[in-house]
Amino acid sequence: MDKEIESSFTTATRILLSKPLSGLERYAAWLGQHVPLPYAARSALSGKEVWVAPEQYFLGRRFNPKRIISMDEIQQIPPQRTTPEQLEALDVLGVVKQVVMPHAYYCGNFRYRTYSDVGRASGTGDVSHVDMVEDVYHNTKNVAYSNCILYDNQAVFGCHNLTCSQFCIHAYNCNRVVRCFEVEGCNDCSDAYFCHNCEGLQECMFCFNVKSKRYAIGNVEVGRERYLQIKKLVLEQISGRLEKDGKLAWSIFNVGRHQANAPAKK
Repeated sequence: MDKEIESSFTTATRILLSKPLSGLERYAAWLGQHVPLPYAARSALSGKEVWVAPEQYFLGRRFNPKRIISMDEIQQIPPQRTTPEQLEALDVLGVVKQVVMPHAYYCGNFRYRTYSDVGRASGTGDVSHVDMVEDVYHNTKNVAYSNCILYDNQAVFGCHNLTCSQFCIHAYNCNRVVRCFEVEGCNDCSDAYFCHNCEGLQECMFCFNVKSKRYAIGNVEVGRERYLQIKKLVLEQISGRLEKDGKLAWSIFNVGRHQANAPAKK
């Protein structure tokens, strides 16, 4: 793992959880549990490692390994030499079988514009220090186990569909969020934990479908002193569980249940 990404993860956890965590790979399964991530294949031309877009994009199916190549191998594909006369003699099915399929390859390891220190990535560009990502582009750095991270992002981990955000873990479908942990569908929020469909929050926890709150828990503003007392207790539990188990049972997708991972009632 890139040392810069490791250092950024440690900084992010210190900021979010008041306790720095190290060893990013130990938290890989937890970080990527709700994120479509790329998978590794081998080039049909050279046998080199190629990172391919998540199978969730393609009805849960993986590409034919005989038709996978790396972006830097495109020029090795023989040019199409079908003549107009040959095309005129074919029906649509014939064109697909004889013209399209012999020259159709999936191109993995896609890279756009400038980039540096890119690890496992099926598609990325205009970035630095990214690993285990898909669709991460445009002035973004220090990202891992994430998908669709676009435009001016820094130090985000285990995130999906995120723009213009910094120091986040498990942020989904959000814009302009800073120092947020387990949030979904939020905009213009900072220092938010376990919040859904919110806008303009500052220092809030467990808020849903609400706007413009500060020092709120469960949509109720409790004041700075009381909020910080409860936040300290919650973060101690979260960091303790992560440090011990390398994962957390609670997420923005199950925190509303009485017991995380409880069996469904019959």
